[in-house]
Amino acid sequence: MNICMISAYPPQKGGVPVHAESLVSELSKRHKIFLVTYGRLGRKCPKNTDIYEVAVPGVRFLRGLAFFIGACMAVKKITSENRIDIIHAQFMHPPGSVAARFAGKSKTKIIVTAHGSDLLSLAAGRFGRYILRRVGRVCSRLVCVSDYLAGSARSLGIKRTVVIPNGISTGSLPGESAQALRKKLGIPLGRRVITFAGMLTEAKGADIFMILAEQLRHTMKDAHFFVIGSGPLEQELRQSAERHGMSGFVTFTGAVGHEDALRYMKASDLVVVPSRIEGFGLTALEAARMKVPVIALPNGALPEVLPACSVSENLPHLAKKALTDRKFRSSIVKENFRTSERYTLKRMCDETEKLYRSLS
Repeated sequence: MNICMISAYPPQKGGVPVHAESLVSELSKRHKIFLVTYGRLGRKCPKNTDIYEVAVPGVRFLRGLAFFIGACMAVKKITSENRIDIIHAQFMHPPGSVAARFAGKSKTKIIVTAHGSDLLSLAAGRFGRYILRRVGRVCSRLVCVSDYLAGSARSLGIKRTVVIPNGISTGSLPGESAQALRKKLGIPLGRRVITFAGMLTEAKGADIFMILAEQLRHTMKDAHFFVIGSGPLEQELRQSAERHGMSGFVTFTGAVGHEDALRYMKASDLVVVPSRIEGFGLTALEAARMKVPVIALPNGALPEVLPACSVSENLPHLAKKALTDRKFRSSIVKENFRTSERYTLKRMCDETEKLYRSLS
């Protein structure tokens, strides 16, 4: 098959680029991929893949508009010069809106994958709901990465949904031991390390993590907190840490690559996922697969990715128990790992390929 993939792509940060890279890497073994992505960064092409990079400015609104226009031009060129079987957009807008422009113009099937914040955040506004419904109406299938997300799509009247959860490969996870990683990353010795990894936004609950850090610090003098990532709340969180005398006990790494984020997570005693909005929960899944204790709020799709023992509204209680009760700690590691084994990269790619064939 000839597949046109429209998506953010590494070195861009976030779950969508990681998802797209995994999918392209696997599918390109058997199919020709035309990848349309953000930014002229001179990316190297994976095998059997042509990359079309669209220049975008750093301004948020203009970035989306520039990508929409540039990506439409790139897809038009690709479809005019090649027989494309599938156009697959990762994220409902703007990639999904780009794909929607080509619906019905040929025998090419349109697939859009909703990852979470695209569907959930856009649904909050009237114009956003209009975009979502339009994309959902014209695409051949809307892929949702969780049952929770599929339910949200159906509530908007989008009927042609299919659930294909994210998957990870154990080969992408750090091979070093937690102790070796601590030395390499310069993590303070003799400390219990509690980590947040993600965009520093309210949706991801970065502010909730800081409140949790302040609470735990009162009873655990050896606790040290790592905030992995960047975002609009970063300055506010740094000021909060300083204001509450936490500066010496909180490390802000800023934006790091996916591999480094995984290293910090594996070196941790506990990973916390306090998301208010979560379409899947890749960070939770990755921590679980690395056998690192992980706990989360019961929001969005997180109860699908983690077993009930790791999910609670009372994060301070659950965190203390995971850090001090060895029996409980061991049990949640085992339960989390067992659940994570269902979410493999092979399964994700096989189900995606099966969907392609069913539409061709």
